[in-house]
Amino acid sequence: MPSQHHAQTHPIHLARQHFFERGAVQDGLISPLIERSWQRCYDDGLLPEACGRDARLSQVEFRDVRDRSSALLESARPQLDSLYAQIQNTHCAVLMADNQGTILHGVGDADFVPQARRVELMPGGVWSETARGTNAIGTAAREAKPVVVHAGEHYLDQNGFLTCAAVPIFDPKGRVLGVLDISSDAHHPQHHTLALVNLAVSMIENQLLEHECQNAHLLFFHPDAHLLGGLYEGIVAYDDDGRILGCNRWARHHLDIQPGHDADHQLTDFFDTSDRDPARFRELRSVAGDTFHARHREQARPSQTVPAKPTRSPSTSALADLSLGDPMVDKCIQQAGRVLGRDVPILLQGETGVGKEVWAQALHRSSPKSGAPFVVVNCAAIPETLIEAELFGYRGGAFTGADKKGAPGRLLEAHGGTLFLDEIGDMPLALQTRLLRVLQERQVVPVGGGPARKVDFDLISATNSDLDSAVRNGAFRRDLYYRINGLRLNLPPLRERLDFNALVNKILEEEAATGLTDAVKHLFSQHPWPGNLRQLRSVIHTAALLAEPGEPIDLEHLPAGFVEESHQNDDGQGSLAEAEADAIRQALAGQNGNMSAAARQLGIDRSTLYRKLKQMNGKEPHT
Repeated sequence: MPSQHHAQTHPIHLARQHFFERGAVQDGLISPLIERSWQRCYDDGLLPEACGRDARLSQVEFRDVRDRSSALLESARPQLDSLYAQIQNTHCAVLMADNQGTILHGVGDADFVPQARRVELMPGGVWSETARGTNAIGTAAREAKPVVVHAGEHYLDQNGFLTCAAVPIFDPKGRVLGVLDISSDAHHPQHHTLALVNLAVSMIENQLLEHECQNAHLLFFHPDAHLLGGLYEGIVAYDDDGRILGCNRWARHHLDIQPGHDADHQLTDFFDTSDRDPARFRELRSVAGDTFHARHREQARPSQTVPAKPTRSPSTSALADLSLGDPMVDKCIQQAGRVLGRDVPILLQGETGVGKEVWAQALHRSSPKSGAPFVVVNCAAIPETLIEAELFGYRGGAFTGADKKGAPGRLLEAHGGTLFLDEIGDMPLALQTRLLRVLQERQVVPVGGGPARKVDFDLISATNSDLDSAVRNGAFRRDLYYRINGLRLNLPPLRERLDFNALVNKILEEEAATGLTDAVKHLFSQHPWPGNLRQLRSVIHTAALLAEPGEPIDLEHLPAGFVEESHQNDDGQGSLAEAEADAIRQALAGQNGNMSAAARQLGIDRSTLYRKLKQMNGKEPHT
């Protein structure tokens, strides 16, 4: 722990003292870039002790922003996962923002994310310089260059616990499209992070270039022949007339082109190509006299019958749709994406209703076997006397009541695809032994005997029970547990998810519902949701049907069973009626008693508000 004297004489502390007391910083205490940013924030009237302006978007606004940045997210997602894999468990988070500083995506360590969330360093948070003062995301976007902001270099005092490294992402025309950032605890700085972010951004920009210039010619070049084909080669996309359509950052570096100044140029503006076909380049000279080694690639032309390139890699499509901003969910997605198609069995652990089958389906659709069968077996729903035949199949006449033709069994039906064993903790011990043998030998022998049949499937299992305890108690085979637990994904219960509002909005959109009144929002936020996502979907589905078209869901539309459960779970924060009354009183107070404005805020008609006030035995305010 540094002494107080040391803290007060630290260069950053002295720089802040000089700047805020004298209006200028002594040379050498901080970088000119940081000082320029401080001056912009000061001129904009931002106070260092403030908490930031317009710190977070609404769910609707955030969804619109993400939609506008969908191409960037698609191109960046593999690099985001890869980057986090390199730095995880170092008290940090990987974040990507648009060019206005709105964070679009984030994944981070469990010991760092809660700190970050306290200052809205999370998806939906706005980290422009105007909103947050000097910070890596906003300042990198403003300066259009890589930035590291450490501790007290942040303009706002509340962000001084952070160390952040950010690099702007340029589109093929040289315009800032977004920002990639690694943020960490200032007490645990990682000195290599800026280099890692730079590498990731280079790959993202190359992907964007090839995606946006799909029908162009591509010229790759580098002054060193050994580095041609590597990450640092320049790439220029151009059309049949030699007009430059876009280029990557290394092309700008090699040709000394400033970002944003590469539009409306011809190849001949930079290269001596007048006497030969660019496609035949092996070595070329720039107009400045520099020599480059080159290669050429022609992208698919519109007239060619080339299969359409998928917009997402299999490992990020259906899984990515599960991401709404919760860091635990995003971590599960990132881990699962890395093992799909690699013969790693996955165990989904979570309470009833958290969506284990939804996850299993997403894992299957994202895997290389997505076109093959997805076979579900609920080990708790099939009678113990039938589950063996259901799983392994049987020969005709193998037992009383058996079909004379026999049946192949679910394991054989899953051949080539995915087998999902739901509630595997309820599988009888005798069957566990047979299943283990199948997983080890990759073949199935039907009940009643017969030739063994080869099987090959991806295995996903799920349980809401504690399998570790079951193993210790002898209720579940230890060797089978190790066999199915290649990767365990702990799915968080609804009450612990940080993307609750986004989930509600997504379900409302699916149900074509208008929205929720403030009273229902308050109730939803206080409810423990023992049935998790399944319960939330059911409640909203029923309420949306009971509400009139165009009318938001109100307390009166909620299912009776849910209302009773809310009463039973009341922990002293107020009954349903009290929650509604509180929402009405707050709306009226916030609108200075204006009934029309309060009704609009609550999402109800003015006449409905009058009726509810009468039910409250309250005094109707003047309008």
